[in-house]
Amino acid sequence: MKKIVKLSMVVVSAVILLAVATRYADSQTKGGPSTKTNGSVGYTSILNNFTVDNTALVLVDHQVGTIDWAGEINTEQRSQLKAFAKLIAKFAKGAGMPIVLTSSLENEAQGPLLPEFKTIMPEEYAARIKRTGVINAWDDPAFADAVRKTGRKNILIAGLTTDVCLVPPELSARLKASML
Repeated sequence: MKKIVKLSMVVVSAVILLAVATRYADSQTKGGPSTKTNGSVGYTSILNNFTVDNTALVLVDHQVGTIDWAGEINTEQRSQLKAFAKLIAKFAKGAGMPIVLTSSLENEAQGPLLPEFKTIMPEEYAARIKRTGVINAWDDPAFADAVRKTGRKNILIAGLTTDVCLVPPELSARLKASML
């Protein structure tokens, strides 16, 4: 129950950190503050690895039926979950980041992607990868190709559930990182 809400909060936090990191990186000069602390890579260095220019947003299975299955969360938490998903999509679209959408079995109980996605990012919605029962999104060649075609070295991936939507494609993408 709380995992999904926490995940959404983490995703929104990641987007906020991405925005802050981009602004901070843009404000730095070559003679700026050091990115090293006690011999280790510091906060600035880590954040500078993710910018709107080198990161793609990947949204996995934000479907109306699946959201209704989202554990034991109440109506308010479901609304908050949808709001977080729409917020991250609006941020990425407004920042000019490439966005890849995927869904699984839209004609089944999972249902279509959030209808607001069609308004927020119509081109990406039309180009969404409709998986036909492939659980690990990365195992769908069309999805993996769409992510690769973004040309971005970093992926900010958000999934409705951690164990099915997020972890399998993230681990598979890491294993095949040379293909990105």
